Amino acid sequence: MSYNITTLSQSLLHQIHNLPEVITSKTIITVECQCGNKRDINFRSFYRKWKTKDQYLCKSCHVSTYSKSPERIMKFKQSFAQISNTIEHKKKCSEGGKKVWKDQQQRENIIKAVKKDNATNPKKAAARTIALSTLRQKPWFLQHMNKMRLIANIRTRSNIEKFIVDANVVHDGFYNYSLANYINSTTNITIICPKHGQFQQTPHSHLQGKGCSKCATIISNEHQLVLNMLDNVPIHNNTRDIISPYEIDIWLPDHKIGIEINGEYWHGVRRGLTEAEKHGRRTLHITKTNAAVLNNIKLLQFWGFEIIQKSQLIHSMINHALGKSYRIYARQCTIQQINNETASIFFNNSHLQGHRPASITYALTYNNKIVCALSFSKHHKYEWEIMRYACEQNMVAIGGFSRLFTKFIKEYNPTTVMTFADRRISCGNLYSQFFKLHGITKPNYFYMRNGQLLSRQQCQKHKLHKLLSNYNEDISEVNNMLNNGYIQLFDCGHLQFIWQK
Repeated sequence: MSYNITTLSQSLLHQIHNLPEVITSKTIITVECQCGNKRDINFRSFYRKWKTKDQYLCKSCHVSTYSKSPERIMKFKQSFAQISNTIEHKKKCSEGGKKVWKDQQQRENIIKAVKKDNATNPKKAAARTIALSTLRQKPWFLQHMNKMRLIANIRTRSNIEKFIVDANVVHDGFYNYSLANYINSTTNITIICPKHGQFQQTPHSHLQGKGCSKCATIISNEHQLVLNMLDNVPIHNNTRDIISPYEIDIWLPDHKIGIEINGEYWHGVRRGLTEAEKHGRRTLHITKTNAAVLNNIKLLQFWGFEIIQKSQLIHSMINHALGKSYRIYARQCTIQQINNETASIFFNNSHLQGHRPASITYALTYNNKIVCALSFSKHHKYEWEIMRYACEQNMVAIGGFSRLFTKFIKEYNPTTVMTFADRRISCGNLYSQFFKLHGITKPNYFYMRNGQLLSRQQCQKHKLHKLLSNYNEDISEVNNMLNNGYIQLFDCGHLQFIWQK
């Protein structure tokens, strides 16, 4: 399977020069910053810097952008104010009602000296080291820092109750925290796993969703179901060597195919996560997709509920990717137009997203059995839209799409036809003969709770007062859904194709 890297990843590739055919995390590439500076770095370093802002910035541009950000300045002020405005801090930093700084001129001279060193010395890192070492030798500085640390320790130790509450939300009450001695978010605490006993982990990592490392090696039921579909195929489980630092759940090296099993709980946005964690889960799947495209890898991504509810269809799709489907030629088949009821039965059995009502549906039949089908509906902007195309399970019709689409053109004489390809399971090669790539959409989302799926359109804010028992009109659609126990799930976006007469 080949990918049109230049077309699919324009936003990424325009900064890279002399791109090799095969990319690993250690591949040295030449990258050009927005200021014109070029630098040779390995691909992993480039990708980690690029993914946060969809562009690579050299050190000087990054420092300039980061330090002048209003959000960054406001965040620093708020974090400093949390301690500096407390009663404990004011009491600790005063002696007899007077400030520790008795000589204000001395304080101003030291601050000016530090600023002058940082501004005039070309080696800023060395200048900061010298300035800090000078400050740390001052008795007043040591006294002040010791008081600050004491206040910070008292405040963070009082957060043990909040940590336990948040951790139970993230891990659904799975772990025991009776031995946890909470100091701060980056100091290891002792956590008890009911299956494997005690282990050490930082509170920050634990609240991000990480848990017992021994439990992590256990393959989920959905993962095992997919493994059972891969007979006599060399595989590697949970490898990070292909699109490092990201993991591929099942890697088929002989076919350059990766399979991702996305559990709804671990891959969805849910209540209790931080804003950074929510952002990571919104972009995780599209990030993996882009990394796979750059490495010419076909990556199939399935949700856990799809593997359980449509295991036979998933098995058929994997066999198709491996080239194991039964092949039949379109010229051996007969074209006929079918109604929505017949199309619904076929697409619900053969298409991962099921049936969508359509105005016209053509089908190829062989021995009175539908081999493949193609459906169309009117579109307000592009005249016509392809709603669904699918082949019967474990079967592929060679030239089927071409013959059905040609039949539609002859009978209806359209001027423009539009369609989408789901990037979770397709790279759009089916449409390359007739269509041109028009763009790539942003990741779409839907909601899930207790196996119930709701689309984004069903959950528009003006409809939520009828849908939710606990509705608050003062907060957003997403927060309303999360507060009612729903999980928000994101896909990888779609490729949009246009055909014009």
